[in-house]
Amino acid sequence: MVHLYEAMAKSYNLATVAVAQDIGFDRVGDTLKQLGVKRPFTMHPATALGALELSPFEVSRLYQPIASQGRSSELGVVLAVMDQNDQLMKRFDQDTEVPFTDAVLAVTLDGMTKTPKIGTARAAQAVFPNLNFAAKTGTTNQQKDSWYVGITGDYASTIWLGDDENVPLSITGSSGAQKVWIDFTKNVNPRSLPDDLPSGAARFDVLNDKFEIAADRCDDKTALSFILGTEPKSSSSCLWPF
Repeated sequence: MVHLYEAMAKSYNLATVAVAQDIGFDRVGDTLKQLGVKRPFTMHPATALGALELSPFEVSRLYQPIASQGRSSELGVVLAVMDQNDQLMKRFDQDTEVPFTDAVLAVTLDGMTKTPKIGTARAAQAVFPNLNFAAKTGTTNQQKDSWYVGITGDYASTIWLGDDENVPLSITGSSGAQKVWIDFTKNVNPRSLPDDLPSGAARFDVLNDKFEIAADRCDDKTALSFILGTEPKSSSSCLWPF
């Protein structure tokens, strides 16, 4: 048994597939579409692990609602097309609606901040020890693709490393794309993600060995954010032995 936040932070595939199976693979596929995946795909168990062919632009669009907590669901480089007389020919409106509450998106983003703290992005946290940021690494079969998504208070960045011939590179998301993100982030002076959570979400200290609210005196605990009503219902006082 493993906590969900730990499975995500450390990229535990078996736990991830188990969660997807419990909630339904079709529901996972619907969520991908709601977050911005527009190309057709068939939902397989491996899709829950990221086995879906997407460009870096599409991956950025997928994480955009999470990074902005619903304020934007579209990305684009062209806003409008004008003719030689400055007359509008076509405008590309950006859809800003996503079917998720601010609380759901904020809890997801806060969960991703565990990846630098305890998971596969610890190298980035070591370089930026005072920066509160979210991250997700990704590695495809035979290490043909190296992915890294980093979200700070200023930027949502997607890094992909791969070969045009689709040959193995012998690098993972941690050993490849993460290093690129670190070099990039050194030059942009990023701000930390805010600690505040929107209405409908709250942060609780939870014991690491069981799903209970931890008292202040407890040592072995982790601060986790929850949608209100889904937090542990039991608590532990962590009595000291005499």
